[in-house]
Amino acid sequence: MSDYKRINLTPEQEERLRELDVEFEKLCDEQDRLNVDGFAKVFSVLDSIEDGFTPSNPCTENLASIDKALELVGKSDDEAFCSAFKRNNEIILRGRKNRDEAHSILLAGCEHHQQDSAGWQFVEYHFIAPEQTMDEWMEKLQRDAEQGTGLFEVLTDVSDEDEEEDEFLMADKYEINCSLTPFVDDLKRYGVIGNGDNVDGLFPLPKKFKIALLRVLNDIAQFAKDNADKPAKVKNYIIEALRATDGGSWIGLIFQILLLQGLCCWLEGVPFDGNGYIEAQSLWRWLVWILRSKEARFCCLPFGDDDKKLLQPLCDYLYSTKAGRALQDEIFGKGGETHSETIKNPDGTSDPASGQKPPRREKWRTDRAKKYFTKAIDKGFMKQTGDDRYQWIYNNGSKASLAYFLLKVYDPDGVQIMPYKELGEVFHVSRIDASHSQVMSAKHPQRWRKRIDNLFED
Repeated sequence: MSDYKRINLTPEQEERLRELDVEFEKLCDEQDRLNVDGFAKVFSVLDSIEDGFTPSNPCTENLASIDKALELVGKSDDEAFCSAFKRNNEIILRGRKNRDEAHSILLAGCEHHQQDSAGWQFVEYHFIAPEQTMDEWMEKLQRDAEQGTGLFEVLTDVSDEDEEEDEFLMADKYEINCSLTPFVDDLKRYGVIGNGDNVDGLFPLPKKFKIALLRVLNDIAQFAKDNADKPAKVKNYIIEALRATDGGSWIGLIFQILLLQGLCCWLEGVPFDGNGYIEAQSLWRWLVWILRSKEARFCCLPFGDDDKKLLQPLCDYLYSTKAGRALQDEIFGKGGETHSETIKNPDGTSDPASGQKPPRREKWRTDRAKKYFTKAIDKGFMKQTGDDRYQWIYNNGSKASLAYFLLKVYDPDGVQIMPYKELGEVFHVSRIDASHSQVMSAKHPQRWRKRIDNLFED
């Protein structure tokens, strides 16, 4: 179950979401029990005779079309086959309505939560230098901002993927029939882009910026659709697009952030019951990982107060996104506590008191982890073996089930950065990230997940 306490929902909304989750799981279980042999032929016929029926949308409310397709494949007299096929169609339709209702409730809760927030924040910089050198510092910052150097450098520090892996990944070839319209509409609603050129201020961004962004987005989306069974190749194509805007001014960083956010929004349109959902989810998580690093870089740029006012439309938009809000909460805390950076003097020295490094923060140690670690120990899923050391017991100590449990603890929304290295030390295991990928790439949810999900039903 989802952790609905993280957003503002009424008790009635929480209860309804839990009811929807229970119903959805039952639908999935029933669908797994159906004998689907021969369904592919009927799907192929429906794809040719029914508008809107595609590999990523394998259902229809037109029962006459289903009857026609069954007749064309010679199955109309097979009562058991027809019953199973029609029930599968009903499950997909009902499952989609179920998720649509759940998403609408969650969206309402997220929007309400954002209205009560402090908004996007930047890391504060304090300059510790002799007064006579401050003008020199300000001139350097101005040059760096204009040239994209120093503190304003734009760099995509992402390793290339090994495309030889694609041959062995057995990734499904799938079709993504998603739209960029919701992403563009959101940008317009927040005033990030418009329908023409802006003559006063930075936003809305110029039309040529908008067209360039949409052109690159469209190009990447089409490439991803054509090479859906080659995930490494798709990732490298995206990396090259990002590197093409490295080295310029900080406007290039804004372009990269919007490009990544647009791709994430595009992939969120893949239906949960469509072909390639697992592959699309994997690509989405990879994009969010890069997006968070870019947004973190944006947070650390030393903008002045006037610049921040100009950037407000973009900041408001980024704060409205799940990835942006999660990053802000991680950097500044949910209470709005700000962090600051100390910039050294030109000679490399800094003020002993103000420049002292803060103690290392252990990212695995959170209130949420404490709560669910205790609960898991009480239920016999794990045991404590020493100070800050634990052993996973459930499912014969399976590392995959441990990875799933930790995912529910640290990343219930799918936008957090997992402290894999620290958790590996805490649980005496290695490569939890690899086990996490194995769990999430499974074609059907493992049956042992249900008991772990029950731990999070508060």
